[in-house]
Order: sequence, then C-alpha cells, then structure tokens
Amino acid sequence: MTPAFKLEITTPTGRVYSKEVDMVTLPGREGEMGILPMHAPLIALMGDGEIIARRGNEEDRLLITGGCAEITQEEK
Repeated sequence: MTPAFKLEITTPTGRVYSKEVDMVTLPGREGEMGILPMHAPLIALMGDGEIIARRGNEEDRLLITGGCAEITQEEK
C-alpha cells in the first residue's frame, strides 16, 4: 500500500478540499513543486496555476491564483 498524506486547501471563506492523497503538484512562484509523503516541512509562495492532487489512478485539479503552501510534519 502506498503511503498517503492529508491535503487541505483553505480559502478566506473556508476549507474547499480535504482528502488523503498520494502526491500533490503545486504551482510555486519559482516553478512547479511535487510533494510526496514524508516531505520536509516547507512554506512557499504559490503562483497562478493548477494544484493536482493524485490518489492512485484518480486526480483532482483545482485552479488557483496565488496564495501560500505549508507542508508540516505528519502527526503520529
């Protein structure tokens, strides 16, 4: 079984996405970033583009226009 992690996307009006995913691709200001389980903690500014959340063979795509991303340690 592939390890997964929880992806939550929040806007000023509230949470719009909350699912377990295998990988997420983010449009950072300095270029695209791929985040996998056990990624090191990170805070990054986001650019305009598409967040791609993958779960096995499925994927969700969400368009964004900036913001920030925070990757935290997984809770035990």
